[in-house]
Amino acid sequence: MYCSTSSVSTRGERTINSHFFSTCWPKKLCTIAIEHIDPDDQTFRYRTADRIDSLTASIGRIGLIQPIIVQAKGDCSYRLVCGFKRMAAMVALQTATCQAFVIEEEEPRVDLFGMAVLENQSTKPLNPIELSTVLHKLQTEFMIDENEIVQSWLPMLGYGRNPRVLQLYSGLHELAPEWREALTAEQISLETAKEILNRPEQDQIEIWRLFAALRPGKNRQREFLTLLADVSRTEEMTIAQLIDSTSVQDILNARLTPPQKTERVKQWLWEKRYPRYAAAQASFADILHAARLPGYLHIQAPLYFEGDCYSVSFAFSSERDYEKTITALKKLLNDGVVEDLLKLP
Repeated sequence: MYCSTSSVSTRGERTINSHFFSTCWPKKLCTIAIEHIDPDDQTFRYRTADRIDSLTASIGRIGLIQPIIVQAKGDCSYRLVCGFKRMAAMVALQTATCQAFVIEEEEPRVDLFGMAVLENQSTKPLNPIELSTVLHKLQTEFMIDENEIVQSWLPMLGYGRNPRVLQLYSGLHELAPEWREALTAEQISLETAKEILNRPEQDQIEIWRLFAALRPGKNRQREFLTLLADVSRTEEMTIAQLIDSTSVQDILNARLTPPQKTERVKQWLWEKRYPRYAAAQASFADILHAARLPGYLHIQAPLYFEGDCYSVSFAFSSERDYEKTITALKKLLNDGVVEDLLKLP
């Protein structure tokens, strides 16, 4: 027996068009009081928050076209199954009653959840945070084991029977709001999101602030995360402490463009991560600067300064140009530049 008010229709039928769900639910189309829908019961909610301005304006102008779907509860209230945005719009409009399809309390909640997911997915695909929420609810709210999720639910959601989907998406809904929004907007990769998820909360906050200031692309994000993790280990500091250091903050607060800040922070991290290489690179640059090489002559150090084999390249268009180059090379030898280069670590 429903606790709703005036019934405007009797019974209907709902069939889930899926190889996984093929259940028919008896339901009534009723007019129910908004206040009888439990706002704290989020059993079937998994969508990320969207703006409802246009929807609110539409319902305010022409009314609710598609009834919401609710499930009766034993305490003469209802839990919302489908229509969370419509419900939010009606609350904003201070609507007292609404049309709703009411499903009996006895119907299995996991089947209703499947219906809710399919109902919404037909109009808008799941984003990574929503998929993570669905997987989390299946495991914790409805006690579905991983094997059944992989074998039955993932194919229904369009991901095939791939166990890696569980590994890749699980837990993403626990990211801080800023990271969730960035992932949904495809500003960060799934791999970066998982790396962030495994970091302490304060590290997550500071990395977000760093990325907000530098605005690195996805490849640079991975590079920075690797450098930050490596340097934090060698310096025995947390990533948060590293980013909050005076050196990094001075760069972030300088009057520089984001690309300039990115290069300087990266250089600072490189110097911390590879001090020997950074010192050799700086000495190499100083030696060449002091030598005042002509523009047509170039000296290349060994890769990562591992080894002692330097290369020289030059361009000439006449015998005179060639002789000038030979003279310049001899001068480098006589001035001790070659000796200084070979002494670099």
